[in-house]
Amino acid sequence: MAIASSTSTSSDVAKAILGENYITLEEAAWCFRDDLAHDTARQFARIPFSAETLGALASTHVLIPDLAVPIRDLRLLVQGNFLRLSQKLEDQGQALQDLLCFSEDGWYVDLPFAEFPYPTEPPRYRWKLIARAPLADSYNLGLNDQLKLIGAERKGNSGHDRIVAARELVYTIVVVLLTRGECLYKEISGRCIDPVTEMQRVTAGCSCQKGQIVINQVAEEDRDPKLGLATARVPNRP
Repeated sequence: MAIASSTSTSSDVAKAILGENYITLEEAAWCFRDDLAHDTARQFARIPFSAETLGALASTHVLIPDLAVPIRDLRLLVQGNFLRLSQKLEDQGQALQDLLCFSEDGWYVDLPFAEFPYPTEPPRYRWKLIARAPLADSYNLGLNDQLKLIGAERKGNSGHDRIVAARELVYTIVVVLLTRGECLYKEISGRCIDPVTEMQRVTAGCSCQKGQIVINQVAEEDRDPKLGLATARVPNRP
């Protein structure tokens, strides 16, 4: 198996390095009954992370193809596919009561951050390398102190971490649970960025009832022992 270049990796190499932390495009599409168009698949041909980066993050991150499904649609898709998703989880040995669901408090469904991509922009289909848990040492800190841990001035540069959008984190939690039977962010919350207002005032996580996704508002100064910074690795430049 050959590496495509020093800044990108083939799917075979990524799978060999990451194992179950590599979600294939077909697996992600299955979650939403999405028949992949040729153009969509073509946009995922290049994995913009080196083998060295994947190796260093193999146990801490999930490589996932982002199909740009909005939070609002994720909620509806999960509710609408109850029986199908129930069978999927039962096939994986999970009880029906552990079925993925969203908390009943849907205060966010009509807010701009729950709708992505925005009406004026095309979908952004990209590989994402999302951390499986909040950044170490970021718990019980306000936003400013959390940003210092990733170096706010360089968070958009290759090889560094950035804050994830709430949509990215919710999407990752949904896909990993449906394809791997594993609940990320269980009983903890990750501070996310609201890409519409560029304010870090939204958190996402799973409650103690396995599979229930909870989305809350959070102020910049808020701190909690179970609230950490949700991050992703910035990809290599082409």
